[in-house]
Amino acid sequence: MHALELKKKWQSGEPSPGMWVRYTDPTIIESIASLMFDWIVIDAEHSAIDLQTLQTMFFALKGTPTLPFVRIPGHDHFFIKRLLDAGAAGIIVPHINSVEDARYVISACKYPPQGIRGAGPRRPSDYGRTQREYFDNANQATFVMLMIETVGAVEDFDKILALEGLDGLIFGLGDLSMSMGLRGDQSHTEVNKIVSYMMTKARAAGVAFGGYGPVVVADPSEWIELGVQIIGISDDQKSVMENAAAAMERFKSVMAARKE
Repeated sequence: MHALELKKKWQSGEPSPGMWVRYTDPTIIESIASLMFDWIVIDAEHSAIDLQTLQTMFFALKGTPTLPFVRIPGHDHFFIKRLLDAGAAGIIVPHINSVEDARYVISACKYPPQGIRGAGPRRPSDYGRTQREYFDNANQATFVMLMIETVGAVEDFDKILALEGLDGLIFGLGDLSMSMGLRGDQSHTEVNKIVSYMMTKARAAGVAFGGYGPVVVADPSEWIELGVQIIGISDDQKSVMENAAAAMERFKSVMAARKE
C-alpha cells in the first residue's frame, strides 16, 4: 500500500490492521510479509533491535503492501533522520510531554522549510536515482505518530491535535497510569476518563488513533465500534508465547490421560 493511500484510509475513519514486532530476527517479518497487514510497527523502544537490523527488516517488506513503522526510543532527530533514510515509512515517538515535544519531532521528520530533516535519503530515493521525486513527496508521505502517555501530553492535548503534519496518535495507558501516580493500573476510572476524552477529541479533529489499553487485541470489534483506525491485531511475542503455552497444555493433557 502506498503511504498516501493509507493516510486517506485513516482520514476516512476506516479501520486499519497491523502487527507489532519485538523479536530481532528479520525472518519473522519476511515470513509474514504476504499476509496483507497495512503496517507493521517494529518496536525499537522496548527491544534489542538495532539500526542495522531495522534496515534488514525494511528489506524484508520491500515489494509488499505493508508499510514499516518504527517506535523509536526517544526524540533524537539524528536517529529519526537515519531511520527515514534507511526506509522507514514513519515513526512512532514515545514520551511526548508537551506540545513543544510534539512540534519538535514532527519537524524532525520534515524537510525544510516545514522542518529540519537533513537531506540524504539513500534507500527511499533508490540510492539517488529518484531523489528529486522523493524530495517533492517526502513531507506529505512520511507518517508521524505520537504516543500520548504522560500527564503533560494530556494537558496539551488540544494544542497537539492542532499541529500540522500529525498523522496519528497512540494512547499508551501503561505509562499514562504511571505518570498519573497509579502504578500501571490501566483500568483505573481516571485513566478511562482521560482516554474517552482524548478519543472524542481525536475523532472530532479527524486525527487517526489507536493503541489504548493492550497493544494487540484478539477481537477488534469493540475498537472498530469506538472509531479506532490504528488496530494492532497481531504481535510476534504474544503469538509465540500463546502458541507455545497451548502446545504445552495439549502435551500435559495427553500425558495425564495416559496415566489414568
